[in-house]
Amino acid sequence: MRKKSPYTWYSKSAKKFRKLTRQAPNKIPDYTCPAIDQTINQINTLTKQLERLRSQNAKLRCAAEYWQRAAEDLCDEFLDN
Repeated sequence: MRKKSPYTWYSKSAKKFRKLTRQAPNKIPDYTCPAIDQTINQINTLTKQLERLRSQNAKLRCAAEYWQRAAEDLCDEFLDN
């Protein structure tokens, strides 16, 4: 009777597969779609904030033009007489 060897002999393809499994990362990352969704929500929020800032900037420009015209009119009225 032949004694069983303590070493396991693998075929060529089995050796390649074992090598691939040893080199593979230990853990597959979690489901990433929530992270992508969160990033999209942050971008949308930032876009809304930038649009609000753009609107406020336009109102500020209009107010500045109004007060500049009002100051010029007052200077013309009081200083030219």
